[in-house]
Amino acid sequence: MKKTTMKNCFIDEGIDFNYEISDENGEWIASAHAITPKDMSFIRSKAFGKTEIDENGQPQVDIDYFVYNVALIATCVDEWAFDRSITFDNVNLLKPEYIELIAKNILEKDELFKTNEEAIVKN
Repeated sequence: MKKTTMKNCFIDEGIDFNYEISDENGEWIASAHAITPKDMSFIRSKAFGKTEIDENGQPQVDIDYFVYNVALIATCVDEWAFDRSITFDNVNLLKPEYIELIAKNILEKDELFKTNEEAIVKN
């Protein structure tokens, strides 16, 4: 069987997969990575509640957005400036403004990552 060389098979090879998160003063807070399917599975298991069908027959999922952000940070942050390990429980103890700042950055960077991946596929 002939061996082929396939490129760009892994998402972590993509542009902007890994990135830095800084506060409004430019101070480093964390290093993180784009959301992977495994990350998303963990986030869903923590934050997505019961699915119900509405009057139009459409599924409605109950999402706890605070838990969503905590799970997002716990799975996507690889290193941070804080003196505790990165766990779901420790992220949960961060002040709300840090949770919001880090989660917002992860979601923005993930959008950029997906946009860059789509551009590469088109070319």
